[in-house]
Amino acid sequence: MEGRPAPAATMPIETNKNAAARAAGRTELDVGRLGRPPVEPQIKRFAKDARRRLRKAVRGNARFGDLLFSFPGAAYAIAVGGPGETARAEGVKAVKDGAPLQKVAEALGLPFWYRRLPPEAFRGSIETPKDDGNLARMAVNRIPENVGAAADWLEAIIITSRLADERVAGWIAKLPIWKNESALARAAILPVAAYAWHSQNADCRGRKAMDRYWSKNMSFRTAASEARVWLEKVITRFCLEEETSMRGWRMTQKSSGFNIVPLTTAEDLIREGERMNNCIATYQNYMERGGCLLYAVRRGSQSVASLEIRSDLREPSKGRVAQLEGRSNTAASDRVVRAVQKWLERQGPCPLAKGGGLVGRPVNARRWSALWSEFVDAVGVEEAGPFAEPPTEAGLRTLAGPLTALEEI
Repeated sequence: MEGRPAPAATMPIETNKNAAARAAGRTELDVGRLGRPPVEPQIKRFAKDARRRLRKAVRGNARFGDLLFSFPGAAYAIAVGGPGETARAEGVKAVKDGAPLQKVAEALGLPFWYRRLPPEAFRGSIETPKDDGNLARMAVNRIPENVGAAADWLEAIIITSRLADERVAGWIAKLPIWKNESALARAAILPVAAYAWHSQNADCRGRKAMDRYWSKNMSFRTAASEARVWLEKVITRFCLEEETSMRGWRMTQKSSGFNIVPLTTAEDLIREGERMNNCIATYQNYMERGGCLLYAVRRGSQSVASLEIRSDLREPSKGRVAQLEGRSNTAASDRVVRAVQKWLERQGPCPLAKGGGLVGRPVNARRWSALWSEFVDAVGVEEAGPFAEPPTEAGLRTLAGPLTALEEI
């Protein structure tokens, strides 16, 4: 009525029931979910980029709230788009129709064992491993107790199933390394899977440089160490750049009346070890991994000393004399020492990385491509990653860095 003051605004009455609901973490998403756990805490277990869409799905149909708990992987696939928009649409329909979880999984193209995975296992686009039927059995009971490692664990299984096979993926699934070093293990998966693939393909070129093949009885650290040794050897043997300034390291040269002869094969080292009564043959692996260069110092055809060259610790582009010894590990003569020093001073850049290894070594792009062509053709360019790309220091570091780090733990 005219002249009567407007009624004062009133605040909603706070009831004990409302307060209890908020205290239990309940929100408007929990309407109609009496007796069921609150939705929001479960949503916050998923990757951040999926949460808004998950809330929207729950608002649209209460059955999605149950799906968050009964099949987190299916809920995530619907939120991020699933393996494809068609699959997502079919998955949404299956959920709204109240279909069994098996049918929801089939609609989304997900393996049914994914329903056992926690929300933390999913990030980025949802993907699935190659599976011959045995992988599910090997993986389902090996889900990490540490849910923070679940995403690394699942990605590693997917990658190894595609790069190697289900047997390697099953081996990855059961390893204890996911308990404490999941991120580092995930970073090392690509070179370890490549090592396993080459171990299982007898006719491929890269396998020829292997001393030990992958087996399911290896620990992850052992496989990582073997993968690093193999990569260093195979790249040294097949991929190093043969620049003019480096060829002098690999050809016989004269210095003050002595011949300095490169030793490049196992047979060379065995024969030299017999001539000089020393253990030079035991340096084969380190030489092939790029850790050193080995030479015989001869007067005419007579060996008078054995020489080991390594990269200088302070200036890796320079070579240094690591060992120079006469027969039976006796001291080399002063004349031999002076001749070797004179030869070393006129050499070009040292073709070794600091302390051995891959990074910092001159790799020929054409040879690199030829070496990995069988692997790249088998697994695909995208899956092969740095193996399918021109060699760069960053790419080599991506492959070698995690392997070295695992050895140092």
